[in-house]
Amino acid sequence: MPNSYKFNVLLNRFEERYENWDCIKEGFEGIRAQDVLSLITERFQCEKFIRFGNFIDIFVDRCFGHNFDIDLEWDRSLIDRVHMEDEACINVGTISPTHMIGIFVNELRVQLFYSSGVTHLNAIRKESQHE
Repeated sequence: MPNSYKFNVLLNRFEERYENWDCIKEGFEGIRAQDVLSLITERFQCEKFIRFGNFIDIFVDRCFGHNFDIDLEWDRSLIDRVHMEDEACINVGTISPTHMIGIFVNELRVQLFYSSGVTHLNAIRKESQHE
């Protein structure tokens, strides 16, 4: 990436190399969808499930997203390509989504809906599954 895209707005600093650090180890992050999804599915049935986001988050979040300009074709094209790759990898299970919106109930009463056909079970991060 060009240097102009490497300024972390949230931390007010230039970052030559992106470091993907785990906020949960710092003690200030809430519950992560990918970590609790397996627990939710043990206790409830899923009526609706919309999953999204993984590595696209780095490009559009509050740290680096401000560096992109919607009026620039190169910026829009890059974000579109990263998003398409993100979706493709989630759809085939190479990566798991980091965000979800879902309706989980005790008893199913409506027609089931899964975005892009990816069920809640397909979205569970492998290392968070219980034995």
